[in-house]
Amino acid sequence: MEIAKELHANPIVLYVVNESSIPTMPPDAMLSDVYSFLYSLGEEVLEKIALEGKKIGLEIKKVIEAGIPSEKIIEVAEKEHCKIIVLGTHGRSGLRKLILGSTAERVIRHSKIPVLVVRGHD
Repeated sequence: MEIAKELHANPIVLYVVNESSIPTMPPDAMLSDVYSFLYSLGEEVLEKIALEGKKIGLEIKKVIEAGIPSEKIIEVAEKEHCKIIVLGTHGRSGLRKLILGSTAERVIRHSKIPVLVVRGHD
């Protein structure tokens, strides 16, 4: 948010419901409940971020998508003609990274838009 304010940018905050982490075995009704919960969670997270941005004078566009996070991040950034992607990371390494994969790494590798990765708090 501080970078956006300094650059007089209009940030877009994206929440991706990771479809690959949702089991497809439950009945459709249960699957619908899972999606509803995850979308509600996304809306709640985005609203909190937008309120924080508003406190420092930012108008934040909120976007919720479903899909593979790295692909959706790049897709939305290109569609919105973003100049930069700012992306948080958990800083996982070793076996955890190998098993869980790295969204940030995939975005860096495949994005034509510059990517700034900010390491999260552990």
